[in-house]
Amino acid sequence: MVSEKEKLQQFKKDKLQQLCIERIEYQRGKTKRATIAELRKLLKGHGVKFDEFKFMTQWTGVLGEKVEAYPTDIFPDTLLVKHVFLTPEQAIKATVGPETCRIEHYDTDVLLGERYYRCTACHTEIFNNLGYRFCPYCGAKVVD
Repeated sequence: MVSEKEKLQQFKKDKLQQLCIERIEYQRGKTKRATIAELRKLLKGHGVKFDEFKFMTQWTGVLGEKVEAYPTDIFPDTLLVKHVFLTPEQAIKATVGPETCRIEHYDTDVLLGERYYRCTACHTEIFNNLGYRFCPYCGAKVVD
């Protein structure tokens, strides 16, 4: 038979565990709010329009695709973006890309008469300059 003292000790133990669980859930929620707030701040800084929900942010990526980001419990300070765990900074870089770039001529093949170009943002070689408005590799907006 369980004594009153043992019942009281078990009650206190259960109550302490419940308070610990509540504290952990509170901290997780706080981290989620901070992470999503950081993402929204970065989107605003890049001039990207977005829709905000309680724990989800949605915007249009550089290729015209809809992007959704959710904070996670699995990794602290990360977001689930298109089935990948990213920090807010990584999410911006992956979906919005660098703000601007230039397609610059950097070499000429004298024998073939070919001119070679390179994106200043992602440094990817581009074999022709077709008057791109956006880099075909990183999505940065091409400026003159």
